[in-house]
Amino acid sequence: MKNVIMGAFALLFGTLLTAQNNPSTVNQLGFGNVSNNIQLGDNNVIKVDQVGDFNVSLITQIGFNNITCVEQIGDFNYSEADQLGNDNLNNGLQLGDANFLDVDQVGNANFNDTNQIGDSNSSITLQMGDSNYAETYSEGNSSVISVNQNGDSNLASVYQDGNQNAGDLTQIGDSNSGEIIQEGNLNVGALDQQGNNNFAYIFQDGNTNEGYASQLGDSNSAETLQIGNLNDSEIDQDGDGNFGTGSQSGNRHVSNIVQDGEGNVASARQINRRNESDIVQQGDSNFSSVLQNGRRNENFSNQIGFSNNNQVRQFGRRHVSNVLQLGDFNKNVTVQIGRRNESNVFQIGDGNCSTVTQVGIDNTAFNIQIGNGHDAGILQTGNNNFGYIIQTGATPFATTITQTGSQNYGVINTNGAF
Repeated sequence: MKNVIMGAFALLFGTLLTAQNNPSTVNQLGFGNVSNNIQLGDNNVIKVDQVGDFNVSLITQIGFNNITCVEQIGDFNYSEADQLGNDNLNNGLQLGDANFLDVDQVGNANFNDTNQIGDSNSSITLQMGDSNYAETYSEGNSSVISVNQNGDSNLASVYQDGNQNAGDLTQIGDSNSGEIIQEGNLNVGALDQQGNNNFAYIFQDGNTNEGYASQLGDSNSAETLQIGNLNDSEIDQDGDGNFGTGSQSGNRHVSNIVQDGEGNVASARQINRRNESDIVQQGDSNFSSVLQNGRRNENFSNQIGFSNNNQVRQFGRRHVSNVLQLGDFNKNVTVQIGRRNESNVFQIGDGNCSTVTQVGIDNTAFNIQIGNGHDAGILQTGNNNFGYIIQTGATPFATTITQTGSQNYGVINTNGAF
């Protein structure tokens, strides 16, 4: 970036007049402080305040009506700002020791505001384009923030309160909005938006949480909420108009959402600890919702097609739910209450409907549907029951297994000609 600015400086040197109306104010109190300002253009403003020892401020402005204000209170702080264009505004505050701040604005009417309170924090902001907005805040020690905006009218906000947190936000395109909030220690939040009109939000309250969101396309929405410790959430969206949300309350949850297509909706909510959920959607207008309230529950849901609907509810411990929907307009509802229940649903075709309800311990259920328009339901109330339904063929079937008590075994195989 420095090479870009210096190259532009050389090109503009022969056309722009040297500083005409460029006020520059520097106030330094301490020992060994350095302030170096370069202004080329008109109506640029620089204000630098340094209180402490061995602080460094470097500012370059090329263009018109740019403003940079830097305040450093402490020792061994470093701040550098480069503005190439017109009507850019940059504010930087560093309160503490050994903090690092670097801001590059290339374009017009960009805004950046950075505040770092503590020691050994680092913030880097790059804005290329017009009318981008970036706001970063770190309170604590040894935290890192990186913001990269390439396009127009993007909005980025990173807030960190604690120690050794890391926030990374990249926006390539126009009118994207991203926000990261981290309260605690050793949290990592990363947003990558490539496209237009995307929205992404990460909130973390606790320690050692990781939240990631990647958006490739337009008008996608991704939200992550983590309250607790050692949680991991990832949302990947490739396409347009997708919505994904992950909510984790407790400790050591893992949630992964992958959406490839248009208009898909996925939601995972995890309560207590050590739950795992994986949702994959390939196609358009699919819906998947997962709720896990307990410990060590597992969900694996895969939808390939159009307008499939899947809902999983797990209450208790060590449940396993596997769902595959391959086709269009399939529906599934799985409810597990108790401990160590296992449900397996496989729908290959269109318009199939499946329900599995397990209340008890160590129950196992299979709903396998190959064809179109089948309806299968398994209800297990008790312990150690086994239910297996397989429906194949072109003729729709409606099949139900109801098991009450313990150690019941039921298998139904229906086969209609294709």
